[in-house]
Amino acid sequence: MASSIAFTACDDDWSTTPLPPQGNTPTEVLVSLEYAFNNRDIDTLGAALADDFTFHFDPLDVGYDVDGYIIPDSWGRDDFLAACGNMLENAYSIESEIASESIDDPDEGIDEFTAYTILVRFSVKVDAQNGYWAQDVCDFRFVDKNEDGTDNWVISDWWDDFLYRTFESPIHVSLGWILARYYKP
Repeated sequence: MASSIAFTACDDDWSTTPLPPQGNTPTEVLVSLEYAFNNRDIDTLGAALADDFTFHFDPLDVGYDVDGYIIPDSWGRDDFLAACGNMLENAYSIESEIASESIDDPDEGIDEFTAYTILVRFSVKVDAQNGYWAQDVCDFRFVDKNEDGTDNWVISDWWDDFLYRTFESPIHVSLGWILARYYKP
């Protein structure tokens, strides 16, 4: 019993994070995306995105000045990964939750699929006391990039949509707004 208690006390030293799914379904891609953010894994994040990936900012963010950077309508894959890479490298802490269980995967033979109003929550701390929290509903378009009949889904489009539009505030915090804070053109 004593060795069991001692081992349990050291559990953090022995724990491992499970590897993300491989993209056999759109649901697995979203699980992989959540894993990538929570584990600061830019390679897994990049693998979840199509080569022609587009991140579409919330229309309320477009034109907003974030520390001298004016938020555009959208980013391509390179700009999105650059912002995410800076966030993954420089944030004090990151917690994400993507409601992947809320989608039904497409039927066999479908090679393009859009999941609507997926709840996405992000908490990004810049230091021990300060940070940003966003809760958005996002739409994701997935494409099956394999033409040989095997599934290999990736995200081709991500539309960010700030959830709490009813608040009377000059500033709202969306995922896109958080990422724009980490973008260095």
